[in-house]
Amino acid sequence: MPDRLRAGRALVAGLAILARSAGCATVPTSGSVHYGRAVSPVGGNLDDADVRALPPGPRSEASIEDTIRGFLRASANVDDNHAIARQFLTPKASALWRPDGPVTVYDARSAEVAAVGDSADSWVLAADRQAEIGVDGGYTLTPGRLAAPFRVLRTAEGYRLAAVPPGLILTSVDITNSYRSVNTYFLDPTRTVVVPDHVLLLATQPGLATAMVRALLNGPTRWLAPAVVTAFPAGTRLLANVTRGADGVVDVNLSRPVIGGDAQGLSAQLVWTLRQLTEVSGVRLLVEGQPLPVPGGSQGVQRRNDWPSYDPDVLSRPVSRFFVAEGRLRSPDTTLSGPVGTGAAPLTAPAIAPGGDLVAGLVRSGRRSALYVAPITGRPRVRLIATALTAPSIDRNGTVWTVALDRHPRVVTISGSGPPTTVDARALFALGPVQALRVARDGTRVAAVVGPRGAGRLVVGVLVRHGSRPLTLASLRAPAPRLSGVVDISWADSHRLAVLARPAGAAARFPSYVEYDGSGDPTAVSTAGLPAELEEMAAAPGAALLVASGGEVWSSSGRGWTSLGPGTDPAYPG
Repeated sequence: MPDRLRAGRALVAGLAILARSAGCATVPTSGSVHYGRAVSPVGGNLDDADVRALPPGPRSEASIEDTIRGFLRASANVDDNHAIARQFLTPKASALWRPDGPVTVYDARSAEVAAVGDSADSWVLAADRQAEIGVDGGYTLTPGRLAAPFRVLRTAEGYRLAAVPPGLILTSVDITNSYRSVNTYFLDPTRTVVVPDHVLLLATQPGLATAMVRALLNGPTRWLAPAVVTAFPAGTRLLANVTRGADGVVDVNLSRPVIGGDAQGLSAQLVWTLRQLTEVSGVRLLVEGQPLPVPGGSQGVQRRNDWPSYDPDVLSRPVSRFFVAEGRLRSPDTTLSGPVGTGAAPLTAPAIAPGGDLVAGLVRSGRRSALYVAPITGRPRVRLIATALTAPSIDRNGTVWTVALDRHPRVVTISGSGPPTTVDARALFALGPVQALRVARDGTRVAAVVGPRGAGRLVVGVLVRHGSRPLTLASLRAPAPRLSGVVDISWADSHRLAVLARPAGAAARFPSYVEYDGSGDPTAVSTAGLPAELEEMAAAPGAALLVASGGEVWSSSGRGWTSLGPGTDPAYPG
């Protein structure tokens, strides 16, 4: 499992404050506070709540500002339908308040509470707004200024709030203390691979495992929903809390509609979701208390390592490294005997399919560029010609992706022997020139670098399929607005990108790991020991980062860098 989801009794401390910069005003940005990606599972039967300190209630001698701040602080406690926070409200305001809407996240360090003009009862909380948590648990970065209005009333018990904004207004520290960061898993449109969907769940009863299953049954977040499917039929409900036996096997008791679903697919979704809890050894699927047969699965219990074929990060092991040297594709891990490997058909910017059986690359001739595709040991043939082409990438279905930079730029896919197909990417090109594009190995998401050369920024979108209509790249978000001058990107795994860019305040470019949804601060990789500024890089699940620097290709060893020899264009499968 990804180390970002290691379990621990307490949520990882040390919150990384989100960027306050808004980035491009025309790009929706998204992301979340940094939790160290820890899941805080509960013990026993997975239904125990964590021990949390209760916030204080209102005081009769408190000032208006203290009353508003006390309400905001108490709002983070959801016990008994926010009973403590409601003590700060008048009875009428308590009846009207709806805390179950979206959650606005703000930076407490910037917060000011002040009266509106000369008014005695109209007050406002002004602060740096950071993000919003949707009702689906999705987290979206929304940098800007927050102005939350409050109306105050003097009562015999002290000041009370007669009107408050809808939903919750919480600090980033409140989010860390009150929510848990997990993935629910859905299926790609071919139903052959699971796709992670990052959500934030309240750390309350009836337990994390139960909350995870309910989130799974509720469906994907609004952002990811157009790109994935679920094997659970509509109307499927969880009939009881998820319980765990002494052997670590959890019982998931579902309602009768689940019988009409794809038992194998929904089992894979459940196992991949619940295996994030280290104490879960397996999942027993029940329908109204009776075992649900699962074709192709273990008898009775689906073990935590079942359904490996659904792994979105699956690559042949060991993962082979590739780069270009003296006009030929080289690998220190395997012998390449075909025309591409011998140099008889020299290619630049190589892309290798996740299965290692297909290669694509570029050839520049005069004022035109050509995209060649071939079996890894076969002879390449031209599949696309344009004024310029971005470096290709290949998803797990063997579809090759590139951007044709003609007078009218377009995103193009090539699958099998069929003709090139244009993707509807108008939303992407509206952001500026596209310098690079990489498809996730699962084929549901795309990352791109947009903007002037040397001053690009990272955006991520989902791929929407509309039956016979063209594939659409939509819902673009900027997960790393603090990284500037992005020049290269690579999918490190199903939830992280490696980004070659300048971190905030840095003069040189560094590789950084970025969560696809922007959660957490980018994690920079040291380039100490490399001879020159980096030009290109490549990443893969569980593999060392590859970079090109000073005419050589280098591999990160964890303690430094090791030279693989002269070359350029480092690449991994996918």
